[in-house]
Amino acid sequence: MDMTIEDVAPVDEYDEVYSDYSEDESNSTGEENEGYVSVTYEQMLQIREELLAQYDRIQEEKAKQEELLNKVREEKAEQQKVYEKFISEKTAFNEDMKALNAKVLSERKRLKEETMFFDKKMQILQNGFMQLDLDRKRLERERAEFETVKESKSVGGGSGHRVGGVFNASQFFIGVNSTLTARKRYKDLLKIFHPDNLCGDETIVKAINDEYEKLRLELD
Repeated sequence: MDMTIEDVAPVDEYDEVYSDYSEDESNSTGEENEGYVSVTYEQMLQIREELLAQYDRIQEEKAKQEELLNKVREEKAEQQKVYEKFISEKTAFNEDMKALNAKVLSERKRLKEETMFFDKKMQILQNGFMQLDLDRKRLERERAEFETVKESKSVGGGSGHRVGGVFNASQFFIGVNSTLTARKRYKDLLKIFHPDNLCGDETIVKAINDEYEKLRLELD
């Protein structure tokens, strides 16, 4: 409870009471009480001022502490907001990463399928090129065979000739001196003169067969 100046007794009354009290004490004891401390009005005012100043300092310190506490509360609330924002961003980031991983896996699967499909198409193309090359070589071989047959038919005394209306195929086997060589020559001749070929001739094939059988018996 704060004291005011009005609460303190006037100077005259205080001095009178203090004086009476001092005289009564002196008369009753005959000497001054050792435990008694006399306080003047000015000293009481000074004590009062010191107490009031101390009270003001306490109130000021309390206000500072309250202000500091409010700042701490505000900082804590701000940190809570930052933390909640961080959690929200982290959750969103994790969701984005899941979606991205799923997309990456899907793209990898699609790329793998496309790679396999591309490899299959490349294999088909390579096979096609190989077949074209084989067809080209076969065509060149058939053309060379056709030219050979054409020359043999147009030039007398060629690889074979007709004797008495029958085609003589002995000239095709000149130089053949073994069964293996005869078989190879025979197969090569059939590739050229077979009736299914462009330059085939059934009469020539029959003569080649007869000559081969004859030569095979001789070599055996």
